[in-house]
Amino acid sequence: MARLVLIKHSLPRIIASRPSAQWELGQEGKDRCGWLAEQVWRYRVSQLYSSRERKAEQTARILGEQLNLKPVLQDGLEENDRTGFPFFRDKSLWKGRFSEFFAKPDEPCIGRETAHQALERYSESIAAAVGRHPGESLAVVSHGTVISLFVSRHNDVPAFRLWQSLGLPSYIVLELPSFRVLGGAVNYPLE
Repeated sequence: MARLVLIKHSLPRIIASRPSAQWELGQEGKDRCGWLAEQVWRYRVSQLYSSRERKAEQTARILGEQLNLKPVLQDGLEENDRTGFPFFRDKSLWKGRFSEFFAKPDEPCIGRETAHQALERYSESIAAAVGRHPGESLAVVSHGTVISLFVSRHNDVPAFRLWQSLGLPSYIVLELPSFRVLGGAVNYPLE
C-alpha cells in the first residue's frame, strides 16, 4: 500500500523580531530529527519533498541524510503567508487568532493568505508530487496549518483540533491515493 507521510517540521529557534517563515531549527530541533527518521523509516518512502521554508528544509535535509534520500524543495508546500502577523507572547491571543483562521477560511486572519487559499495551493502541490510517483510512498515536510487543512479536507477530522495536537516534529500517515488517515498524529515524545 502506498502512503503519504505528512511531517510537521522540527522545533525551531523562535526569534520574535523575524517572521516565522525565516526561523531555523535550534540544536534541540536538529536532535529531534533522529527520532523522526526512526519513525519515517518504517514506511519505506521512496521520495522526500519539503517546503522551501528554512525550518522545514532543515528538517528534510537531516531526515534525508538518515534515510538516504535527497529532499526535493517544492513550491506550494509553504505555510500560509503570514506577512504582517505579529508574534504573540500571550498564547491565548495566539491560539484565538488560529481558531479564527480555521473557523473563517475565506478571511485573512493570520497574514495575507486565507485558509482556503493556503489549502488550494498546498493541495495542488501535494497532487503534483504524488502524481510524479504513482504507487510509491512519499514523505512531505511542511507545516501544521496546511497539513491540518489538507487532512481535514479528506477526512472527518476537525482542522483546528488536529493543528492543536501536532508537536514539533510530528507526522500523520495517509493512504494513497485516497488520502484517508491511517492513524492519528504521532508526536515527538516529551519527557
